[in-house]
Amino acid sequence: MNLWEKFNKPVGKVIDDWAEAKAREIENKNYNQNCVPIITFDRCIQWANKTKQEYGQGSGLVIAVQENPDPKNENDKICVIVALIDENSKAISLDGVNGISTIFHGGTVDAKMLDSLNGNQSVKYMFK
Repeated sequence: MNLWEKFNKPVGKVIDDWAEAKAREIENKNYNQNCVPIITFDRCIQWANKTKQEYGQGSGLVIAVQENPDPKNENDKICVIVALIDENSKAISLDGVNGISTIFHGGTVDAKMLDSLNGNQSVKYMFK
């Protein structure tokens, strides 16, 4: 697209393009913040403790580790999902569909995470 075509775009299209570019920028920034070389067990626990303060019904958490089938880079080989659960080990959800959770992308996990998983793909912890 040459300069003349850029200036002849309708205003609505210019605003839409700008908003779309801004949304992609925010998405990439969020992705890069959660895409690290090593995902630590402590980082997962820290997220759960912070989130529990927001959602008092949180009685525990589940940590699940899985291989990323479509990695974008070397720090995206695995995904660690951390979800809050209630006293019945059910996912906490505000809308009845989506659980309160986060996903960390990384190249590997730390030794503490490996120890906590004890050869399993997921582990459950209840808060004291």
